[in-house]
Amino acid sequence: MTEKGPTYKLPIPPLPTTAYTAKHVKKRKSDAEKQLTKKELNRARDQTRVNIGEAHQRWRELRLLKGFKSDAQLALFLLDRYCKL
Repeated sequence: MTEKGPTYKLPIPPLPTTAYTAKHVKKRKSDAEKQLTKKELNRARDQTRVNIGEAHQRWRELRLLKGFKSDAQLALFLLDRYCKL
């Protein structure tokens, strides 16, 4: 008969730390911090805006006519056309 030696179990490795197993909790921003962040983001976005005033309706119609999905695409198209003149 064959002799059976003692059986050994392998240790179970610990789980890797993920967002779900992390020990620390994400700190929530206060209302004042949220307002400040929003104000800063709005200020940065406002620097890239262009007011086209009365031409807004014509802009939308041209964008629809040419089939562009964004204002940026139409702007680049018009700039490229202007540079070719």
